Amino acid sequence: MLGVNLDKTDMHLITGKAHEKWMQIKDELQKTAQQLLLADQIESAREVFEPLSNAVIAAARSFGSSRQQLFVYHCPMAFDFKGANWLQNQGGTANPYFGSTMFSCGSQTEDLTGDETKHSQEGQAHE
Repeated sequence: MLGVNLDKTDMHLITGKAHEKWMQIKDELQKTAQQLLLADQIESAREVFEPLSNAVIAAARSFGSSRQQLFVYHCPMAFDFKGANWLQNQGGTANPYFGSTMFSCGSQTEDLTGDETKHSQEGQAHE
């Protein structure tokens, strides 16, 4: 579904350097969306979700959203303490890497809402 919707992007609306940036992000989104479809277990889906999430965050940083809030969250414990990020459109940690076992592990690290990227000074939260 994501791949199909990406192909519907009106490329006439994106020009110059923004077009180049979008094409890089779009390629990563399509590749990881396809890998996610092939994931046969939740653990493998979560591993593929990380690069997909990073591509979505890159798109949000580059293009923003005038329709909703965008927050970057970070879980320092994901992938054996390597850490991982995800994007949310509401406040309050909803960790996709641990699901119900550690749903609130993590913290907001960026607010991408509006025209200006604002960085949060909040510390890391752990369960």
